[in-house]
Amino acid sequence: MANNLLDPNLLLSPRQRSASESDTVVSAEPSVCTGETTAAPSLVVPDPKQALEPDPGTEADFVVADNPFDYSPGQLNKLLNPKSLDAFRALGGLEGLTRGLHVDINAGLSVDEVGQASAARIRVYGQNQLPPKKPKSIWRLMWITMHEAVLVMLLVAGVISLALGLYETFGVHKEAGSPTSVDWVEGVAILAAVVIVVVVASHNDWQKEKAFVKLNTKKDDREVKVFRSGKSMLINVSDVVVGDVVYLEPGDLVPVDGILINGHNVKCDESSATGESDALRKTAGPHVFDMEAKSTKEPDPFIISSSRVIEGMGTFLCTSVGVHCSFGKIMMSIRTDIESTPLQKKLEGLAVAIAKLGGGASALMFFILLFRFCANLPEDHRPAEEKASTFVDLLVVAISLIAVAVPEGLPLAVTLALAFATTRLLKENNLVRVLRACETMGNATCICSDKTGTLVRTTETKTGLR
Repeated sequence: MANNLLDPNLLLSPRQRSASESDTVVSAEPSVCTGETTAAPSLVVPDPKQALEPDPGTEADFVVADNPFDYSPGQLNKLLNPKSLDAFRALGGLEGLTRGLHVDINAGLSVDEVGQASAARIRVYGQNQLPPKKPKSIWRLMWITMHEAVLVMLLVAGVISLALGLYETFGVHKEAGSPTSVDWVEGVAILAAVVIVVVVASHNDWQKEKAFVKLNTKKDDREVKVFRSGKSMLINVSDVVVGDVVYLEPGDLVPVDGILINGHNVKCDESSATGESDALRKTAGPHVFDMEAKSTKEPDPFIISSSRVIEGMGTFLCTSVGVHCSFGKIMMSIRTDIESTPLQKKLEGLAVAIAKLGGGASALMFFILLFRFCANLPEDHRPAEEKASTFVDLLVVAISLIAVAVPEGLPLAVTLALAFATTRLLKENNLVRVLRACETMGNATCICSDKTGTLVRTTETKTGLR
């Protein structure tokens, strides 16, 4: 790699040099005032390797075992992290990049060798597609659903109610002819409601998750025009590799990061990556250093993935793909878990309030009944078994108070309502991946869009005849 770092004395722009008191050169011309030779400050030349130093946390991208190329993915990423002419200069400009990536920009990669060469390029620089996000299994979705506060409270109340009901039915001796106790039915009903809520919600989310995986795969499937073996050809966007020469035409969505090789009046809209809607004029790589020395405005040879070509035509050299390109980094950074919706937060707050009030009331009633029970013990001459049964009855009353306070039908009603909403949206060609997203959109009162945003109805309306 060191052989491809061009001499900074030859490429460094005078605008980027600063005066130094430590480095001086002696002028051969006499001074105007004294007629003696004077020492003039020289220009400090920064080390080009500093522009390729890894950022904290990215050291792994700079180390590749058995790398047949001169540059690592991390070094190429420094071109656009952010846009850096220093890194471009340190890599030897366009000439150094083509030499280090083993590509002829006049002919592109060889079609005959692209299979073997692509294997090495994919191993070093990766493939031009993001790793698929592992979908949650149906069991994982059930586990997540069961962690909702209301369902946890219902589950605990149902288990305790069922256990006490079974004890009252089968553990307590009943006199002959007395009616059979069915106290366990309440616990079974609560647990059945919990099971229905968990199954309906998780199954709906699981189906939508699978549908979205298929849609995303189809959405990213498109073709791009590249230059290989001196001929232009269409290939799948996922088959683009580092070193490919890619065409730019008006309206194209740039699939990878790269450096402009040549072109005529190429302008790109990079608002998707930078937020700026101004069309940026691009400078061909071979002319960068000449323009930098002549113009006060820095030239821009960098082509950013996900930007759109506004006008002009040209070709550019691919330098980063997949997770290493700008768009890939953005997409990987937003892969986060979905936050709780407002309705979920309200239900959790309701569950906490019910737990506090219901638990407090239940504990108060239990202690009052227990105090009364203990006060009557000296005068109670019943057998110990009947006294124990009375104590269990007190505990059942306290637990029943909590079970009655918890609205076991509320989670089921909310889940069924959201499932019905997603079904209606599907009939209108709106696929909802997460069930609770319906509630989030239902609470939207206004839509905020930046200066580059455009909202359309995707329908044509006849406004008049000519």
